[in-house]
Amino acid sequence: MAFDPLRGSCSCGRNEYQINIPDDVTDHAEVYFDSSRDNRRFHGTPLSAWLRVPLGWYQSHTKSFFPDESHSSIRRIHSPRHAPQTQRVFCGYCGTPLTFWTEDPIEESNFMSVTIGSLLVDDQRALDDLRLLPRDYYEEAPTDGISTSSELAPGSDTAASSVIVPSSNDSAGISRSLQHGRTGGNPLV
Repeated sequence: MAFDPLRGSCSCGRNEYQINIPDDVTDHAEVYFDSSRDNRRFHGTPLSAWLRVPLGWYQSHTKSFFPDESHSSIRRIHSPRHAPQTQRVFCGYCGTPLTFWTEDPIEESNFMSVTIGSLLVDDQRALDDLRLLPRDYYEEAPTDGISTSSELAPGSDTAASSVIVPSSNDSAGISRSLQHGRTGGNPLV
């Protein structure tokens, strides 16, 4: 049974892609999280989420909205000086990070990592149906009760309060963080 392709795009819609999913999806694709220095800097967040798929599954194209827009101005590629064996693709107009590719180690050159945040919302949900979320996602039981950030990180002396709200039963494994107050004089929004 072949699955519907997963679809995604950048925020402005100039970069679009699809991932064609064969029957043996879990043998070749995986969701992973990366907190490496390079990913933290590129995405501006402490943790990025990726879908790693074989190159042959991934297809992309660009759409220009105005006559002076070219493929190379829409689909931008960045290879850092310290890691010339890698390519990070992002939108040249809205800045959405889209993919990561590397040939270090050489076996990785057969795969493309796609930012999960660039997948369409329904296709993000399909990752669960395809059983592509990390194995421990399916093994953990939902927690009861509410934990505060001070319980999670004792010794913190910020004037802000964070509350981790467990998910409802229909969205097990997902939690929301609500923050209130100020930290270092800056309001938390």
